[in-house]
Amino acid sequence: MRVPYRFENPLCSEVGTEIFFPDTGEQAQAESAKKICKKCTHITECLEWAMAYEYFGVWGATSPRERMRTRRKLNIRVRNHLVA
Repeated sequence: MRVPYRFENPLCSEVGTEIFFPDTGEQAQAESAKKICKKCTHITECLEWAMAYEYFGVWGATSPRERMRTRRKLNIRVRNHLVA
């Protein structure tokens, strides 16, 4: 599994990170972030990373709550990641 910062030209790198980490209740901002993700060629591997490692933010067109629900269904635990 590749670390997201090693993706080649992900769309998220063109807009900055703030949009991908909306404040609680900022549904419109989260939906805007998801639209960007859905156009990105790295959506699948980004989601794979997020399911394994990310608690916060929009990753692979999913919110933290959506990933949490999926993890529960699939019995997936979030791992600690040390990126070198």
